[in-house]
Amino acid sequence: MAPEMVYPAWFERVYAKTNTPEHKDFDDDISEIGDNDPEYDYNAEHDEKYDYYFSFISQRNDRKEELRQLKEGKESQFELEQGKKAQVQAAYEAMAKAEEDGEDLTIDPEAFYAKSYNLYSPEFVQYTYDHYQLIGTNVGFLELRIPDPDEMIANGNLFINTYNFSEHEGHEVQTSAGTAEHRISLSQNQAGRADELGINLTEDTGEWSFGLVIISENNVLVRVSREFVFRALSVEPPADAPEVFEFWGISQETDG
Repeated sequence: MAPEMVYPAWFERVYAKTNTPEHKDFDDDISEIGDNDPEYDYNAEHDEKYDYYFSFISQRNDRKEELRQLKEGKESQFELEQGKKAQVQAAYEAMAKAEEDGEDLTIDPEAFYAKSYNLYSPEFVQYTYDHYQLIGTNVGFLELRIPDPDEMIANGNLFINTYNFSEHEGHEVQTSAGTAEHRISLSQNQAGRADELGINLTEDTGEWSFGLVIISENNVLVRVSREFVFRALSVEPPADAPEVFEFWGISQETDG
């Protein structure tokens, strides 16, 4: 009869749940991974759990490496996006000062034609990186003319969950930078659904919109509700997540 072996608590916990675990099944006690792992004894008699035990050890170590790489990737991306945010914030502060001083902030609307902006948000990385990882976010315009908050002509796309926007109001032909936030309605982009990109996108439950601040020809600020951000993750927003996520935009032409 095979000698009775005392297995560690982590193994008994996972084995009681399943003998075909997923990586996440090891996360409750992942810190113990790799510490004095035993060697397989080919000469001893084994009970029915023995082979599972060593298979689980291997899977646990794979999960530890996966989480290590994820942590390093998240830290690197967070640092990158902090730097990009600071760059756009400096442009925003300069614009706000010029606005306060009464300077003319008019921009030729043609400057926004077929133009896309990479969007950066350290908070977005912090709260969603484990799900999205390096899926980029951006906003692109085919037309953008916003003389004031009540008059706008804008259409294009917002790639967070893959959405289109189209607002046709007003008749002015100029666009001005400024600290005012303009609300732009969104509609689902049926031509390129986000779920085709591996994101679990649920059906629309109502009107969605985002806030747009024109900083300059090369910089914008996009504000999106946390409900919109998390709706593609099939999870409730964490209690400490911001109510509004800010995305700092840099035109792809100048984003180096």
